[in-house]
Amino acid sequence: IPALLFPGLTVVVSPLISLMKDQWEQLTAAGVTAVVLNSSLTESQYRAGVRQVIERQARLLYVAPETLLLARTRDLLAGVPVAALVIDEAHCISEWGHDFRPEYRRLVTVRQQFPRAVCLALTATATPRVQQDIMDCLHFSAAARFIARLIVRACTSSAPRNRNGKPSTLLTWFGKSERPVAITYG
Repeated sequence: IPALLFPGLTVVVSPLISLMKDQWEQLTAAGVTAVVLNSSLTESQYRAGVRQVIERQARLLYVAPETLLLARTRDLLAGVPVAALVIDEAHCISEWGHDFRPEYRRLVTVRQQFPRAVCLALTATATPRVQQDIMDCLHFSAAARFIARLIVRACTSSAPRNRNGKPSTLLTWFGKSERPVAITYG
């Protein structure tokens, strides 16, 4: 949802091609222009996706960390306004995580390339040690930390709480934040 509120492109880093495909299909069915750039595409499909990004038609771009770290992808993004960098499965950043991937640790260079872009790190499996490693690797300040534990039981969920103990929403929190932020779902 934040990607639809931000002006510019939201880049989503995902380690799984099947997950990218599923999310792309759902967004496309909902009328949201999203692009996937990964190794499963033909050359013509890849070029069509690049064209959508260049022409600023896409709201979201899904890429694997390896694709995002390529010079051609970084050059492509340098020519468009990147509003947000979303790192899905962020526990892959951590050397202490169960799915450590070295490419994920290099994503900080992309964050540095787009310092004004909001940066979100999302995971459902981060221990406190992994959370700290994610924050350290991506150079997040402690003030940028927002942890929401969503527990879904019988169609109900527990909302994150603000400092006063009242339910807080992501959109409220984004609206008050002037700096790039991290979100960790644990």
